[in-house]
Amino acid sequence: MSYSELHCSYRERGSVAASCARLLAAALLLAPLGAALADTPLPANINAVLEDCQRANGNAPRYKMAGCLQEKLADADAAVKKADKLARQAVNVGSSASPQALKSLTKAEHAFRTFRKAECQRRGNAMLGGSGAGDIQAACEAWLTYWYAAQLQQN
Repeated sequence: MSYSELHCSYRERGSVAASCARLLAAALLLAPLGAALADTPLPANINAVLEDCQRANGNAPRYKMAGCLQEKLADADAAVKKADKLARQAVNVGSSASPQALKSLTKAEHAFRTFRKAECQRRGNAMLGGSGAGDIQAACEAWLTYWYAAQLQQN
C-alpha cells in the first residue's frame, strides 16, 4: 500500500474523504508518468552523453559533435515538457492546494534552468579555454535536463 493510500485510509472521515479522493486521483494520474517517459533513458553522467555522440559520429570531424549534442538537448527538453505537462495535470485536481502546487512547479523549473545555465557554464569554463569546453557545456545541459525530467517523474 502506498503512502497516499495509507494516509487516506487512516484519515478517511467526513470531509477528509473528499481530499483523500483528490489525493488518490493525483497519484493515479502520476502513475502513467513514469511509463510515458520510460523511453527517455537517463544517461549516467556527462561523459555518457559525450560518448554516445562520439559513437554516433564515428570518424566524422569533431565539429559534428555540436549537432549531436544539440539533438540530445532537444530530446531532453522534450522529455521535460512531457513530464511537466503530466505533473501539472496530476496536481491540478481541484484541491485548494492545486494553485500553490502549480506555482511551485513553475518556480522549480525557472530555478532549474538558472542552475543548469550556471553549472554548465562553470563546467565549460573549468576546461580553461580548451577545445572541448563547448562540448562539455552542451553535454552538461543535456545531462542535467534528462536528470530534471527524471525528477519530475518522481513526484
